[in-house]
Amino acid sequence: GVTSVRIEAWAAGGRGLGRVDGRVWMVAGAVPGDEVVARAVHDRGRFVEAVLHALELPSPSRRATPCPVQNECGGCPLMVVDEASQRSAKRQFVVDALQRIGRLPAGLPVGQVVAAPIDLGYRNKIELSFGRDDASRPALGYHRTGRPSALVDVKDCVIADPRLRPLLAAARSFFLEGPGASEPAIEEPRQPLRLVLRAS
Repeated sequence: GVTSVRIEAWAAGGRGLGRVDGRVWMVAGAVPGDEVVARAVHDRGRFVEAVLHALELPSPSRRATPCPVQNECGGCPLMVVDEASQRSAKRQFVVDALQRIGRLPAGLPVGQVVAAPIDLGYRNKIELSFGRDDASRPALGYHRTGRPSALVDVKDCVIADPRLRPLLAAARSFFLEGPGASEPAIEEPRQPLRLVLRAS
């Protein structure tokens, strides 16, 4: 079923955290300040894992994303807010991990996140998987939000270092349309073949 949730904070992994009848809901695709309708995916007893079903009232920090597949792809959940909000969230993830997992005292000094010199094209390593998209077409891409076994076909990645883009295009051309398409390992569902690209 679906439930209305007001998102109060970030949760680990870039999900929005809210409470319904005293129980924590972690909603993929939601950000602090959103009022959403969420669909439960897993009820874990103490908390519920959910996905965004409908956005009733967007957070003031939301923005149009520069990526055409961001809403499907699970790779950049923070991209829907501005860079300052992203850095703040990432710092809070570190603070929460130190306190909750590391059991270190509150008030431990944690520095500010050091911003990349550019907002996009900063990622020097990307890792994609071969498989099939929702229409069963051959795909090379990232795992889908809320359904990690499904792939989002990625023709270009806006956070990838520009030097990786021609390599991705060449791999797609060779393995999805060219001679590499007949490689049996590409169709092995139990052990999906991955492509790692790195610029140094």
